[in-house]
Amino acid sequence: SYLTVCSDAAHELRTPLAVVNVQADEVMRATSPGERADAASNLKAGLNRANRLVGQLLELARMEAGADVHFADADVADIVRECLAMYAAEARQRSIELVYRGPDHLPVKEVGHAFESIVGNLVANAIRYGREDGQVVVTVEPTPQDGWTLAVCDDGPGVPPGDRARMFERFRRGSQLGISGSGLGLAIVASAARQIGGRLDTANGLGGCGLCVRLTWPEGRAGIDARVINRA
Repeated sequence: SYLTVCSDAAHELRTPLAVVNVQADEVMRATSPGERADAASNLKAGLNRANRLVGQLLELARMEAGADVHFADADVADIVRECLAMYAAEARQRSIELVYRGPDHLPVKEVGHAFESIVGNLVANAIRYGREDGQVVVTVEPTPQDGWTLAVCDDGPGVPPGDRARMFERFRRGSQLGISGSGLGLAIVASAARQIGGRLDTANGLGGCGLCVRLTWPEGRAGIDARVINRA
């Protein structure tokens, strides 16, 4: 419920805010330009993490409170490519190759903002938990009955099949050591999928490794214009 999300949010915000407070003290105690620059860089990173957490909490609370979904015509292929471009720098930091496989254009009717949240969170999650020097492949495929599927797959350590049902719970984090995250990305994906009536499935990722999350858009609802599809 909305109140549960708010209660969990207050608890989860304590740690990043405490870290930011410590980092601010380090900036004030710095005695040399180099120390001050390092401390300021750490403070900025801490603020970015806290800001990302707040944004995700607000998004999840809005969705779980039953906020209205606004649908509009859009090009799914463009949305996916724009998302990959947005996360390109983060992928480069881990030497991860981002790959798009699908039509050059896939204009559909009644796609909501929730779809952008799904793509963004799945790509971010795959980059964060995939392996360094690995690959994240995003595939878009139209289906025969005016539907389509989105799949985001990586070749990282993956998630054991027995744990996959729970990975969409709020604040459920991966087990990889040294990887930070709010544990909210996949919860937002699940909530957004419920809003748009899509179905989520999980499977092994690239080459049988890693994780693949697939969203199936309801057939007969998307209104794809097949005449403009040009598969790359």
